[in-house]
Amino acid sequence: MSSAYSLPQHLPPLDCLLAALAVARTGSFSAAALELGVTHAAISRRVAGAETWAGLPLFIRHARGARPTPDGERLLTRIWQGLDLLDHASDRGRKVRRPVTVRLATTPSMARFWLLERLAALEQAAGGLRVELLTESRLVDLAGEGVDLALRYGAGRWPGVRSQALFAHEELVPLVPRALLAPGRHAAKVLLGLPRLFNADASGWRHWCEAQGLPFRAQPADRTLQGYELVQQAARCGLGVALVQAPLWEPEPPPELWLARQWAVKARLGWHLLRPAERPLSEGAERVAQALLQLARP
Repeated sequence: MSSAYSLPQHLPPLDCLLAALAVARTGSFSAAALELGVTHAAISRRVAGAETWAGLPLFIRHARGARPTPDGERLLTRIWQGLDLLDHASDRGRKVRRPVTVRLATTPSMARFWLLERLAALEQAAGGLRVELLTESRLVDLAGEGVDLALRYGAGRWPGVRSQALFAHEELVPLVPRALLAPGRHAAKVLLGLPRLFNADASGWRHWCEAQGLPFRAQPADRTLQGYELVQQAARCGLGVALVQAPLWEPEPPPELWLARQWAVKARLGWHLLRPAERPLSEGAERVAQALLQLARP
């Protein structure tokens, strides 16, 4: 028996649309595959199916992932809105009330070392709504990617956003493998002869040396790694001395590491709460923003 409400034949399979939405949301094919529990190749095939149906490219591929084309962004936004309408229609039928969701983007290191252990308290302080985390290293487009808030590390000057310092006070503290430190040698200048670990570049260590009144000189044993968490792990392995972004560290380091708090210096850069510059926050996003500041400045 035919139905007056049968789906149009030209629509692609739903998994193609969901794959395209996942790539837009996560910023990469790999992250979308991980989120949906399928292979990278499967995501590529499904996105290709969505692009064939749309008759235009939906994404621009780049070295760090993918971002929607202008036409793709408009189309995916309409698809997302349509699916959201369907979801709300089914809610009315089931009489199920879903919590308000606020999307918060940040880096994997911020999520790992500070935010995750406070996520439940954050949601409770914001009135019981749900905070959806997007963890990636790139700076997301708050205006174009459907993200409400972001936490980022830097000088606080980014185009298209308003930023506010998250913590009242931030420090850079040397994290020293005890195996590298000779007994009885406890002076800041001792670190100048030890291997150092740089997170992407040497700017943090240059600032630390300047604040200590010490010269900065690169050494053959120094290592440059990409990512705060990787630098911390390298220190755990005894490969060199890292700089910790306090308060992004465990209160008590493991026995093989020494957190040299007496050699701490005030950080030149810091963590910031980012809001869109051109539009006001929703009520839920504003509650999350205020709760974040309260948690960061008890």
